[in-house]
Amino acid sequence: MQSLISATSGGTAAGLSALLLDSAMDAIVTADEEQRIVMYNQAAERIFGWPAKEVIGAPLTKLIPQRFRAHHAEHVRNFGATGVTSRRMGGSAVVYARRASGEEFPVDASISQLDTSEGKLFTVILRDATERVRAQQEQQRLTARLSGLLDSAMDGIIAIDESQLITLYNPAAEKIFGWPADQVIGQPLTKLIPQRFHGSHAEHVRRFGATGVTSRRMGGSAVVYGRRSTGEEFPVDASISQLDTPDGKVFTVILRDVTQRVEAEHEQARLAARLSGLLDSAMDGIITVDEGQRVIMYNRAAEKIFGWTSAEMMGEPLSKLLPQRFRGGHDAYVRRFGATGVTSRRMGDRTVIHGRRKDGEEFPLDASISQLDTAEGKLFTVILRDVTERVRAQDELAAFAAEASNIREQEKTRIARELHDELAQSLTALKMDAMWLGDHLDAGPGALAEKLRGMLAMLDSSVAATRRIAADLRPLMLDDLGLVPAIEWLAQNFTQRSGVPCKLEIDENLELEEPYATAVFRMVQESLVNVAKHARATQVRVGVSVAPDEVALWVIDDGVGFDAGAPRKQNSLGLAGLRERAHLLKGTVSVDSGAGRGTRVEARLPVRH
Repeated sequence: MQSLISATSGGTAAGLSALLLDSAMDAIVTADEEQRIVMYNQAAERIFGWPAKEVIGAPLTKLIPQRFRAHHAEHVRNFGATGVTSRRMGGSAVVYARRASGEEFPVDASISQLDTSEGKLFTVILRDATERVRAQQEQQRLTARLSGLLDSAMDGIIAIDESQLITLYNPAAEKIFGWPADQVIGQPLTKLIPQRFHGSHAEHVRRFGATGVTSRRMGGSAVVYGRRSTGEEFPVDASISQLDTPDGKVFTVILRDVTQRVEAEHEQARLAARLSGLLDSAMDGIITVDEGQRVIMYNRAAEKIFGWTSAEMMGEPLSKLLPQRFRGGHDAYVRRFGATGVTSRRMGDRTVIHGRRKDGEEFPLDASISQLDTAEGKLFTVILRDVTERVRAQDELAAFAAEASNIREQEKTRIARELHDELAQSLTALKMDAMWLGDHLDAGPGALAEKLRGMLAMLDSSVAATRRIAADLRPLMLDDLGLVPAIEWLAQNFTQRSGVPCKLEIDENLELEEPYATAVFRMVQESLVNVAKHARATQVRVGVSVAPDEVALWVIDDGVGFDAGAPRKQNSLGLAGLRERAHLLKGTVSVDSGAGRGTRVEARLPVRH
């Protein structure tokens, strides 16, 4: 930076130069005659991934893939000597650069040089051309697709230039007229028209080019006649269009043998029905609006998502489906997209927009938009997906992760406190008693016996506390005896603590391998904890069944129930914990509950053998 600024006059100019360089959207890199970097702006940091401090003084080749370094260095030397370069911003040549991650990517680049008292300075302005190259590749794919469509089209498609010489002639036209393409391309269009119509047809094309007005529309009542290679005249249905190109107007004629009109109409009806069927069976909402942003197509999925029927939405403004506060911005966005074709909305990206249902509820959407130019104007099609559950799940997962970390710390604290309050204090008391025995060995045997009994009782209590703490952390019974005895122990412990009977519906011979056994045990354990905390039940049923490819478990209580569809409290992780355990094993959890009718929690885990 300093080397470049020193070539300017005055501190103000230097400051302005630095400001302009750092605010530039394009990367700007300056190298000295030894091709070592002396200036590297903020846009370059963003594009390449290296901070300036890691690049200044480094060779320019640091930013270039290994295989291009020698060629690039030679190009800079030649440019310094001759001032001639083939690299201009926006040119067709693609130059490749290298990011800090090692990723290679295409750039548009232009180079200039400046003679200073310290020698030549070479400045390269670069722009990440990844999207442009991708767009060119997409254009090539579209061109190939268009070629395929032309070759597979059932209608004859013929294009002519302003001199009415044929420039395009598809296979269907070959079938219709009988001439192969190599005998027609470059010939006048009149080759395909009976002699008596040559003059009027040429005049019609000239008038259409000047005014854009034609009486010829596919399916219209006017009949146009063509001429086959055999000399046979035949009626065709034809439509004409024009396109202004840098090389002049291009006229495209689409034509169809009238003898096949009925068959073509039937095919068109079939295709239209198929499209309608696809639209109506689509799981995503699909809405098309005209340039006035009024709805002209609205599929069944959109009806389900928004609550308005197609009849209610036809002709209505698209803003009807948006919250009031977003309408102005959305209208401007669609107009801008129509003018530029640029959109930030792609299905599945992180951008979430909001829709409005018939009942006024706002909800999050994934949406993508496309446009189509038609004779009646632009059509905009929006494909959208209700992501309420996804957003809710993401929020719940984030809350679960945060709270789970907190719970782990709380659990560590609880274990430490219990070990301190129960086991440590008991052992301390035993130590004090032992010290007392040492001080009173001359006491009578009765006092010693009484003290020893107390010590034994304290030891029993300490052992029991240790076992209980260990069982809470990891039930050894699950490892030693298996899943069924462990669940029986859970049920007995639940009944002892809560006073609520717990009925088991489990095959005594049921066996599960890990990790399914632990998952089932923990899910039953957590469900019973939820019942004890919230249900106020008088009876609980716990069941587990195993199929060849699935294990199912259920916990049913007759308690007060709750609204399963209501938003959950942020600190209520019972159901979220169950769902997370099931999710880790590709399983599902369903909850059926309602006020006053108890709760049924059911989990299904696919078993992989």
